This record gives sequence, C-alpha cells and structure tokens, in this order.
Amino acid sequence: GSVNDLSACQLFNGSTALNTGSRIVNSSNITNGTGGDTPFSFDNALVVPKGTVMTLSLECNISASAANGATYMWSADSTANNYSATGVTSGSAITVTGANGGALSSAAAPTMTASTGGVITLGVDSTSPSYNIAAGGTTGVTLGVFKLNATNENVNLTKLGVTLASGHSSDLSNVYFYSSSGTLLGTTQFTGGTTAATSTFTTPLLLTANVQTTITVKGDLAAIGVNMPGHEGDTIQVNPLNAQGNCISSGHTINTGTNGSTVAGLTVYKTYPTVALGALNNTGLAGDGQLIRFQVTANNAGSLGINQFVFAIAPSANVTIGTPVLYAYTDSGYSQPASNTQGGVVATAAYSGGVATTTVTSGSPLEVPAGGSLYFLLKTPSVSYSGSNSTYSVSATLMGDSTLLSSPATSTATTLNTNSHFVWSPNSTTTVTSNGTNDWVNGYGISGLPSIGLTQNRQN
Repeated sequence: GSVNDLSACQLFNGSTALNTGSRIVNSSNITNGTGGDTPFSFDNALVVPKGTVMTLSLECNISASAANGATYMWSADSTANNYSATGVTSGSAITVTGANGGALSSAAAPTMTASTGGVITLGVDSTSPSYNIAAGGTTGVTLGVFKLNATNENVNLTKLGVTLASGHSSDLSNVYFYSSSGTLLGTTQFTGGTTAATSTFTTPLLLTANVQTTITVKGDLAAIGVNMPGHEGDTIQVNPLNAQGNCISSGHTINTGTNGSTVAGLTVYKTYPTVALGALNNTGLAGDGQLIRFQVTANNAGSLGINQFVFAIAPSANVTIGTPVLYAYTDSGYSQPASNTQGGVVATAAYSGGVATTTVTSGSPLEVPAGGSLYFLLKTPSVSYSGSNSTYSVSATLMGDSTLLSSPATSTATTLNTNSHFVWSPNSTTTVTSNGTNDWVNGYGISGLPSIGLTQNRQN
C-alpha cells in the first residue's frame, strides 16, 4: 500500500491512547520501507510495573481511496538507542533489550489487507415457494424469496434488480419487495417488453454483516381473457439479477450480481382447480362398491372444464371387481347429478381387470362453476372374493401429472389424453364445449393433486 493511505496512527495501552494531539502520526511523519524509523512520542511516560508484561497496540486509519488489496505491515525497531526509558525510582536511563537481555526483535506484525468495503451476495432462499399455479388478475402473489448476505461490514441496501426469466412483461403489472418484517421496500415494473427491472428502495434495508437477510418478492398478475394483457399458460419466473448498497463503515458504494440460483416459478391461467379427497362410507367395499371419492373446485376467478381422469386400480389377491363407473354430482351428498352426465354417470372406465391403470373420458366437458365444486365417485358394480384371505381390499388412486405439457392456447383435450392423466380447461376465451377445441392443459402443479396421485383403500 501507500504511506499516503495511512493517518491518525496511535499506540494504545488498552483503550488509552499514548500519543495524542500533535504527537499523532500521519502519513507525512511515516518513513516507508527501509528508509528509516517512524518515531512515536508519548504524551506521558508509560509506566511498566516491575515483573509485568504490557501489550501495546498500533492502530491507523486507512483512506477510503486505498486500493483494493493494498497491504500494510509494521515492525518493531530493533535498535536499542531508538528507545527512551528510565527507572521510575532511580531516574536512571535504562537500555532496552530483548527477552532475557538479548537483542531486540525486528519481527513484523501481521500483514493487513485493505478492502474496498463490504461484500454482498445475492441468491434465492430455501424458503422460496415451490412451483404452483395462479389465476390471472390476482394481486400480491408471492413470486420468490431472495437471500442477501453482507460481509466485512454492515451495508445499507438501496437498489435491487430482477430479471423476468420466463413469461411476458405484460403478465405482471407490478412487482413488490418486502422485508422479513413485512415492510414494503420498493416496487418496479417490466415495461415495454423488457426483461430486467430495478427497484430503488424508499428506505434502505440494513444488511447486518454475517447475518442472512431475506426479501420477499410479490407481484400483481395481469388479467387473462379476450383482449386482456395476460398470457394463458405462461410460466412466470422473476429471478434476482443484481443489488447495490452503501457500506456503513467505509462509505463505499458496492454492486453485486446474483449467484445464479432461480425461483421455481408459477404458471398463470384464467382460473384453476384444486382437488381434495372425500370421505367414503364405512359400509365396506362389498357393501357399496365405492372405490374413491374426490372433489374438484374451481377458483373464484372463473369456471373450468374437465375432460379426463386416470385411475390406478389395485385389488389385493383373490379379489375381482367389475368394470368401475365414474359418477359426478353437484353436492357433497352425492345426490344431484352434474350436467353433461346421464343421471350422474360420466363414463365407464376402460378397465380390463386386475392391477391396472384405467382412463375415464367425458364425452362432453364437465363444467365446474367459478368458486364451486363437482363431487366425483368411482364405483364398481360388483365385488367377488376367493381363497381364504383374512381381509380383502382394493386401492384406487386418482393420478396426477409430473410434467407440464404444451400450452392451453394450442392444446386440445384429444392431444393431451394420450400422455396426460388429469385433463382440464381454464376456459380462457370461452366455456369449452368440445374436447377437440384448443384451451386444454394437464394436471401438473394442481394444488391437492400430487404427481403420484391421491389414494383411497377399501377393504372387507
């Protein structure tokens, strides 16, 4: 480093400065390298009690203009004549020596390296939401949780940049940034088709050194429909891009990029379903033949259509069941048949017996009203047993989907039926009336329906 970087150099006995005022050593008084010694003159004599050891510390201020990585190292003078000491009682001059009367040490103190200030790291936190789906027009949807760490010193975070890694800029009208305490820090928008945006915080967020800080990112989703700005089936990902902050101690302004981590994202539709299991009767399998009950509920944003379910049927040994039939009702009592059914009958499953996967496809889409539910029952007309089992059982699983396929804007139910399990429509432009029209999607990410499905087990 440069001598000019140093100022206000003082020797301390604990917290007491030994050279103050005009005796403080600044860059103009420091001799660099091997050119000579730098004297420190005390305000008052330092008294070292007989038989004791005292430790002094040397401290200097380092200029904010010091080069990043500049190093500074002091060493004790090994020339005895450069020390001035007297006996407190005798007043006689004392020759300063090293340990046990030996030579004075010229060993150097540790090397100190200057830094331009604090450092910020930026990424996605482990508490950031997993993939999900949402309805267009919803406000305050959580898009992700970012984590920031400051090192070397405390930092006031003043700006945060984000990038729209997936989706269209028109899918989001506003993006909000909140502290862990719920305080709104700032907002931003993706405008004019841009994929990068920066928010300048109204009040800087304090990043305490070596303490992880989180910021929750929320957004307002654009409405989806005819002549609406939102894009049906877009998966929106808002990832951290960069950040800027002011170092509190050094006064430097620092910038950082992201560590490359990304949020899981969410897919937007005009509306979406949720799925939940229903309660089966306690009469046993032979008593009513019921295999599984479940309900599909539409979000309040709009109605949705349903075309297909796939079930995994698994009878235990020595159990034979007849071909199951799927029923749909508008009430939780399973008494009011749904529209587009024949007295509640949706269709007969394509079941060939034994442990098998079977598909049920509706001839016409089943409509679930906005905020409403349809209640489904898969039932076998007959159950027979053989052998001497102590119990007989059949499990039925409503299958989910593990991969998001295509876009509803270009997908028909007919094309999805062969490689998807749960096939539904968000009715983004109009109420679907045909399985052959576009506006269909599969069950990936539906709340309540994991990819491994929902299972109920009946036994006798």
